[in-house]
Amino acid sequence: MNLVPTAILFLFAATFGAVWLFERRSWYLLHFAQGFLAFGIGMLVQTTRIPADFGLNTMLYGVLYVFGTLVFVTGVMARSARRPPRWFHVIWFAGIIGALGYFFYVDRNLVARVHVVSFGLGGIIASASWIMRSLARGGATDRVIFWLVLVLACIFSCAHCCLPSWLRQHPRLRSCSRGPGSGCSSAPRCSGSGWALGCSWPQVWT
Repeated sequence: MNLVPTAILFLFAATFGAVWLFERRSWYLLHFAQGFLAFGIGMLVQTTRIPADFGLNTMLYGVLYVFGTLVFVTGVMARSARRPPRWFHVIWFAGIIGALGYFFYVDRNLVARVHVVSFGLGGIIASASWIMRSLARGGATDRVIFWLVLVLACIFSCAHCCLPSWLRQHPRLRSCSRGPGSGCSSAPRCSGSGWALGCSWPQVWT
């Protein structure tokens, strides 16, 4: 059980939280801390398989991943004096979690769940970059923030493009995609360092 990526995320959360205690006016630091903390807890839930029920575990870490990403991009936008529209959080949260639940409880499909998480989180970040698009014409710091967010969205969205062919060649994952009773958890697992860099690969536990 590798808890190092989770520990790294918790370290980032603690660092941003500690800095915020000395810079209370910089609310975006608190958003960063909450985002890393939520994603770290999501990884911990998925890695330790707590709760043991695969469906509940899938939904719980999905909620934490989506919440963490939404809070994080909200902090990035707050750092640049931007605010997401009212629909932003509701639409993305409901869409990703709803699709994740559908492809577990209704049409159990591991490949679809992996893409839902990957493209969903990438879509959240891409939407944030669109909201902040005026930063591309701002100062040097603003331009760096904009392009980093945009690159992060692209990496998240494109990292799994070759996954279906890989799944067809991997017997363990083929058994998972067949549905209930295949003896594996449904885990498109995002590593801590992978989330920080915008790239992750799914892990299937037997």
